Amino acid sequence: MSTFALRPRRCSACGAVSSAEVAVSLNGERRPDLREAILDGSFQRSTCAACGAPHRVQDPFVYLDFARKEWITCFAPDREPDWARLECEPMEDWREGMVTFAPPMVRELSAGFRIRAVFGVDALREKLLCFANGLDDAWVELLKLQVMRERADLLFSPSRRLRLYAVEPDTLWFGVMGTAHTLGVGREALLALQDEPLAWLTPMEHLTRGPYVDLGRMMLAPESAPAEPLAP
Repeated sequence: MSTFALRPRRCSACGAVSSAEVAVSLNGERRPDLREAILDGSFQRSTCAACGAPHRVQDPFVYLDFARKEWITCFAPDREPDWARLECEPMEDWREGMVTFAPPMVRELSAGFRIRAVFGVDALREKLLCFANGLDDAWVELLKLQVMRERADLLFSPSRRLRLYAVEPDTLWFGVMGTAHTLGVGREALLALQDEPLAWLTPMEHLTRGPYVDLGRMMLAPESAPAEPLAP
């Protein structure tokens, strides 16, 4: 079941106040139209009725897909500096909903869920693309790290991280955060990394300590520490 709430919105361009229906929880299996909207970038985008300025809702919500075993909490992008505290939420919600307070029939279905914490709809789209195309999202993050280190035209900054936005048979397409710049990386580059797991063991262990599987884990100093060790 997907749930929505009517919330006030103030246009950042003209100040006009309106109401918008925003997602609180989204079941991707039952609402394939909204899953597709996330993937094509149109999810919760609108224009101001008063001035026509574009607007994108980035309120937090939970994305669930029981068929694909995906449990992802999508936080607002401006909450990312607090990732160390927030990343525990999807794990706790999954544990309560699927294990602790779940009937035996539901508990039997709990194994194998991919539990993630992301910040912003673009980061959610990236995870859905990875999972749909059989890509390990941690290895994709390490590929980004290598590309950002090697390319002189890319600023090595958390505000200029790469975000996967399309997957082709031979090419992964990334956008550069905060810019209109895009670049394609051949799948062979990803396979080359995966052929050397020992060389990437330390960063891989760091990336996969919790549900926040993102280069921000390395590049953003956490504002708070997690309450307990976590595993994705």
